[in-house]
Amino acid sequence: MTRPRVCYIYSEQPDYVRSEKVLKTLTELEADFFYIGCCRGNQRKRPIQSKSNQKYFVADFSIPHGGFLSALNTLRFICYAIYKVLKIQPKLIIAVNEELALPFVIFFPTKKVICEAYDSLSMRSSKKRKILNNILKTVSRFVLSKCNALVEVSADRLNAHEIKPPKSLVVPNSLNKENYPDIKTIPEKLKSIVSNKKYIFVSGSFSDNINGLEELLKAIELLDDDLTVIAAGRPNGKWVNTEFIRHRLVRYIGVLSSSEATFVASKSKALFAYYKPISDLYKYAAPNKIFDAMALGVPILMNKECFASRFPEDNAFGLSASYEDINLLSKNLGIVSSGALKYNPSEVIKLFEAQYEWSVTSKKYKELVNFFLQN
Repeated sequence: MTRPRVCYIYSEQPDYVRSEKVLKTLTELEADFFYIGCCRGNQRKRPIQSKSNQKYFVADFSIPHGGFLSALNTLRFICYAIYKVLKIQPKLIIAVNEELALPFVIFFPTKKVICEAYDSLSMRSSKKRKILNNILKTVSRFVLSKCNALVEVSADRLNAHEIKPPKSLVVPNSLNKENYPDIKTIPEKLKSIVSNKKYIFVSGSFSDNINGLEELLKAIELLDDDLTVIAAGRPNGKWVNTEFIRHRLVRYIGVLSSSEATFVASKSKALFAYYKPISDLYKYAAPNKIFDAMALGVPILMNKECFASRFPEDNAFGLSASYEDINLLSKNLGIVSSGALKYNPSEVIKLFEAQYEWSVTSKKYKELVNFFLQN
């Protein structure tokens, strides 16, 4: 009997943390999976070998972070994805975010479509840009009214959607135990960078005047402390690339593997996850850093305007301040730097492993996909 085919469409490369986890989980099912992706920002296409029931198709162009070229290359990627889907003829299409699901709910009405929302269109635009905001919300509502299922990363975000498909569920972007660092595989250079250092860990994609980095440096400078910042990931923006990563208090160490980033996070005084509240996307941000912190028993610093900040505070492993409150951020930095935050790391880790670790939360995702493969 011919195995069903599934196309997973995402404007990232297949070794991106979330897509890699999803693919690994779903390919335990009896189906053939075809990943259709592209590069982001200034990334180059990485040589990634297809696996037994996974085939990767990565476009030879990159989608910039924001601006006219971002919209143009997103359209280009959508055309590339449509072409691949026409050739593959899958039974099920999983598209990340509404703009990638849009052509398939319109032109492929017989296909089952799951929209996996990391950065929902309905949350992206500032309310100051009313016309654009209304367009994005309208597209989002239309796509979700036509999709067969929606996968969101938090309950807050799922509840914020005005229209939801019949099958909607939350699958947090939590850490996979398999990415826990094996000390034997960590490069000696990386070990020496973090050895005997007091630092806050900044990771992921970080941008000018969006991720609180300007505020972080000002707050650290108010401290009578030897606390510093170690940053890893993708810097986006002029200030981040020319000022932040070269600042005397910052050590930028480039892009790390999942296990390497987890190792650096585990040795930090706290993880940093600020999101400037200029749009619903940032207010409803659901950073995987929360689960990274839980898994490692490490504190996290967030801004109060981000609704997700309530969770680490309620569970005693997080501190928050208003985005522009430099003095309270400085006080919070002093608390984590001195180890004065009163919480039980082992209890936090235990809670994570019982309820939020990827192998636990992803079971619902696998069951959802299997339902559409069987029906």
